[in-house]
Amino acid sequence: MSLDDYIPQLARPANVEQLAKALGVATQIFTFIADNSEPERIYRRHLIPKRAVRALPSVPVEDARGIVTLSLDSFDLSKYRVVWEAHSPVIKHAHKSAARVLERYLSRPGSLFPHEAAFGYVKGRSTRHNARRHVGAKRLLSADIQDFFPSITLARVELALEAAGLQPAVTNALGRFLTIEGTLPLGLNASPMIANLVATPLDHDLNALAKEWGLTYTRYADDITLSGDGELPTREIIETVLKRHFFRLNKSKFRTSKLGQKHYVTGLSVADKAAPHAPRAMKHKLRQELYYIEKFGFLEHLSRGGEGGTEQHNVNRLDGTVNYVSSIEPRLAHRLRAAWKKVCDENDIAKSFEPRPVIQLRPASWFVDEAEIVHPDGTRLLALCLADVLEPGRLDTELRTLFAEEAGDAFGTADPLSIIQKGLHWSDATWSQREAVVKLIAASPVRVMVALAPLTSPSEYAKGLERRR
Repeated sequence: MSLDDYIPQLARPANVEQLAKALGVATQIFTFIADNSEPERIYRRHLIPKRAVRALPSVPVEDARGIVTLSLDSFDLSKYRVVWEAHSPVIKHAHKSAARVLERYLSRPGSLFPHEAAFGYVKGRSTRHNARRHVGAKRLLSADIQDFFPSITLARVELALEAAGLQPAVTNALGRFLTIEGTLPLGLNASPMIANLVATPLDHDLNALAKEWGLTYTRYADDITLSGDGELPTREIIETVLKRHFFRLNKSKFRTSKLGQKHYVTGLSVADKAAPHAPRAMKHKLRQELYYIEKFGFLEHLSRGGEGGTEQHNVNRLDGTVNYVSSIEPRLAHRLRAAWKKVCDENDIAKSFEPRPVIQLRPASWFVDEAEIVHPDGTRLLALCLADVLEPGRLDTELRTLFAEEAGDAFGTADPLSIIQKGLHWSDATWSQREAVVKLIAASPVRVMVALAPLTSPSEYAKGLERRR
């Protein structure tokens, strides 16, 4: 069985220690995150302006040390989305590991998760896939869930996890690990998946409503769409279904349209029965900009057009627009990308992203080793493994303590001087010593990367090992 087929049995853990182990997170770190009552200690808070107020600046509320640099009282928080980011690589790794394990368990075969109508934050599904379900429909209903993520409370996360099969004894701890200040936060790895999990009963009800009315239903995060050729439900009907599942309708974003009017689903036109299209205004502006850049040059175009932002910001903006339109309308991709490449070559420009100043370098400690393995189909592979230790100082101290104990063991078989001078090589260690090292590393947060390649000449690899010995 390959790792790709492995399904973690998260229904089994009956206490926090077992759950943390299943999620690949050290118990000490899991409980530290779950029990933390001061989010600014371990997370950085960002304020991102909502779409309707893009002129407002993005605001990192804390610096890299977690010190508040701007007062929240000076901002109208209703105009911003609050996005959280972990300070340390240890916290980031814990959330990434937990999200990967949860995703494998929740989307296991037969689980019916994610719902067939959910397209946001789902691998292999995009805004284009979402819009395709509604192409050519005569009537369209668009609705928006008010404060989608913030409205998902700790209690709702617990209930959703329990419904997914986890034992009640661990759902509160996991819910606290996944939430901040009692609600599901934007920015953490598992949040989109958990939002879809909580919204699954809503998807079932709205999908049943759509079938009853002869319509098609999809949801992309907080955007709800129903379409068809017949009558559409009223706003009150949609609002009633949302309330039943403890969601609120954003009344200012509720609208219906008929074919011939603006027919958009997640920003894409669905008026054409063949396929969704990027907005006409976006394509027109992109073609216009590429024409003017070719005619006047990149910098002259920016000064003439009054485009805001730095030169590199505008390069990245145009590159992103070219890639987006190309992904939505593949028939335009070759021509657009060729024109953009020509512009880049002639103006000596290229996409680039500067590192964020809040990200600090950290000491790195890596374990690197190789091994020869045999695939079930008989192919011999060389595996190169790198383990990135996220708390190298602590692990170094613990390993040195272990080596000192082994060097002083009157009944030990290893050479004490060699242990003190060189450490303890894996191939020289006894099984009990190896077990002690494994236990130390298992309790330390590590990030592991493995590269595999076919062995063209296994004998050469074996000869290399002999020469090293």
